[in-house]
Amino acid sequence: MKKLIAICAIIGSMEAIQRTVLVEKFTATWCSPCVGAAMGVRDLKNYHKDTVTIISYHLYATDPFFRFESYHRAEYYGVSYIPHVWFDGVLDYLGGSSSSSMYPYYKPLYNQRKVIDQPIKFICSGTYYPSTRNGTLNIQVQNLSSITVSGYLRIAEVILDTPYQWQNQTHLEWVMRDMLQTSQGTYYSIPGGSSINHSENFSVLSEDNEHQIAFVVFFQNDNNKEVIGARPEFELDSLIWVYVEENKNKDEKPFLKIEIQGKNVEFNLKNISGDLKIYDISGRNIFSKYLSSGTFKLNLEKGIYFYKINDFKGKIVISR
Repeated sequence: MKKLIAICAIIGSMEAIQRTVLVEKFTATWCSPCVGAAMGVRDLKNYHKDTVTIISYHLYATDPFFRFESYHRAEYYGVSYIPHVWFDGVLDYLGGSSSSSMYPYYKPLYNQRKVIDQPIKFICSGTYYPSTRNGTLNIQVQNLSSITVSGYLRIAEVILDTPYQWQNQTHLEWVMRDMLQTSQGTYYSIPGGSSINHSENFSVLSEDNEHQIAFVVFFQNDNNKEVIGARPEFELDSLIWVYVEENKNKDEKPFLKIEIQGKNVEFNLKNISGDLKIYDISGRNIFSKYLSSGTFKLNLEKGIYFYKINDFKGKIVISR
């Protein structure tokens, strides 16, 4: 439903990768022409897949999805009217339709940007603690070119899809929920052939579906506002999910930590011995094994499961 500067013209002196075009849409739920803009960026994503990544900023305090960071990004571009859509910070289209997709108007702008290779690459990982709905992102930005690139690393937390009735639509997509740490981002100057490592803490709002959260990462030159590079949105589900529980009723303090990455589930036990039982959503016992202190690994298919070992019990969600 997710990084980097204006040196794209000197392609001959650099290595590069396929560009991911950053599409930033300024909108509001009360805006009828914004329907066509929503349809247009959805078509862009459907047709062009990971060569497009999207952030939808809801302006105005009367909109239930408004965030102050949206206002700051609108100020950055000088946005006064909506819908207004920007492509890599340098091309834009103002206007929309209450009934028709704006894709025919957006595609030429996308085409102008997609042919410009980007000189940077992003490697993303992280950890998420569902019990507190907090986590940490780790981002490495690699400069593949032979010259220094400089700009601001920016990270948007978005919800890929959320049910919401607005105008004649039933869903909202790629809605910005936060910018980490702020909309300003962090400035880096990366020499050719080098990389930087960046970590950022984040939180997921209690009303948001964790399994629809993703992050859009991009690197932007504030001198001319060009997005030097971006990454296809990466989902919260792709991070390591860590479940930590303590039994506070006993002196020896049994300890259980569960880490989930994709289909891989790892149980770490301390001062615990007993039968680990796993049940599917219908309550059927699908796994049982005696465990004692140590580490145990298990693969589960996509679905919702429940586990129990001694006094510990909880839910495991495999969404990929």
